[in-house]
Amino acid sequence: MAWASADFLRRHGVANPYPEAPEIVIEILSPSNTLAEMEEKKELYFARGAREFWICEEDGGMRIYNNHTQLSASALAPDFPGRVELPFG
Repeated sequence: MAWASADFLRRHGVANPYPEAPEIVIEILSPSNTLAEMEEKKELYFARGAREFWICEEDGGMRIYNNHTQLSASALAPDFPGRVELPFG
C-alpha cells in the first residue's frame, strides 16, 4: 500500500513499476512476513526515495519511520491515528 502526492503522480503517470518509491509506503505485518523482512524492505524503499515507511501490525498498531528513526507520528500525515481498527461482522 502507498500514498503518493499529486506531484509524484504527475511525474510518473501510470508507470509500472514506478521508477522511484512514493512518499509513504505502508506494509502490513503478518505471519507470512517477519519484522526482519519489513526492516529490509524499509531500507530498500528509503533508497528509492520514500520519505516515510509505515508498518501496520496485526493488532492495528502503527510503526512510522523516516529514513533516520522511528517517529511518534507521521510528519506527512500528522492526523493519521497511531492505531487502525477494522470493523468485523
